[in-house]
Amino acid sequence: MLQTEITKQEKKLAELDKYDSESESTSDRFRTAYRAEGWDTEQMELREQLQKNLLMYWTYSLSKVLKANANLGLDDLLLKQAQLRIYRKH
Repeated sequence: MLQTEITKQEKKLAELDKYDSESESTSDRFRTAYRAEGWDTEQMELREQLQKNLLMYWTYSLSKVLKANANLGLDDLLLKQAQLRIYRKH
């Protein structure tokens, strides 16, 4: 499932970030998007794949919401979205 894959990618990325931040030889890689010749590209490739998966998940989720609420107008959908944001904060 896509959610499971996203969670795995986020955990792996966090591990790589932690390693990079703690290692003297890779600490620059943690602080910058710049990639020097010969650096391991695993982190960059993982970020790219994670971005693609998040976009797919967001698109899929949005399409489900729109289908489920096809009878609602844009104002109603925006109101529901605002209510969900408030609910998530609590």
